[in-house]
Amino acid sequence: MGESATSGSKALDLDALIETDSKILEQVLKDLSQEYILYMSGLVKERLAIQSGGSASAFDHLDKSPAAPGGLS
Repeated sequence: MGESATSGSKALDLDALIETDSKILEQVLKDLSQEYILYMSGLVKERLAIQSGGSASAFDHLDKSPAAPGGLS
């Protein structure tokens, strides 16, 4: 249990450092933004490939599944 408390304390210390150091916070936000853009770009490219009859996708089973409860399909 002591190890968990120590790691939690380290995480809080790191959070405090990130929040108080504007350069670190700016870099973290920039990195998150870039990762989000890459992720969303990948999803868009994958969707376009599906619509144009391109390669199989990990999301193919979602398109072929029966309608979900509540009218969501």
